[in-house]
Amino acid sequence: MAIKNSFSLLLSSLMVFALIAIPTISGQPSGTWCVANPKIQDQVVQAALGWACQQSQAYCSRIQLGQNCYSPNTLRDHASVVFNTYYQHNKNQAGSCDFNSAAVITHTDPSHDTCQFESVPDSNNERKASEWCQGRKLPVLAQCYHVTTYNIDEHEAFHTFITSKRPTTQKFETGVNKQAI
Repeated sequence: MAIKNSFSLLLSSLMVFALIAIPTISGQPSGTWCVANPKIQDQVVQAALGWACQQSQAYCSRIQLGQNCYSPNTLRDHASVVFNTYYQHNKNQAGSCDFNSAAVITHTDPSHDTCQFESVPDSNNERKASEWCQGRKLPVLAQCYHVTTYNIDEHEAFHTFITSKRPTTQKFETGVNKQAI
């Protein structure tokens, strides 16, 4: 019986390691970025880009001639840089990646060549995850991990908390407005 329990604990630990470590080891970036919505008309994207630049010239400094994110010199590429910069600085505010539907959230790092897109952790969801883990009575030597998955269409985040006993899923709103994309 003790061997069976030890094997179950080892198997559970390996599953947790695989879920958490493999994406990191393989070099896959984790995070969220805000990019121009490819389904929206250019004039809507242009208006949103103008609005974001009016909020702070710092958001638009990287797309100026001679800067790291000037190329490719297209509306959507420039808008993606500006939208993401705004989003990362205002991430915990509802609708910070909407821009009148001109932008969408992606989990694929849009960085290219010399243009690096920043990604700031969502402190609100990290805090909720930490609170959930701290509120559990876990068995000795058990650790609480969480894995976040997103449903872009519904603007929801699902946090799966994994212990050595069994996974538990909790649903949290991401703070993004629910306007249809």
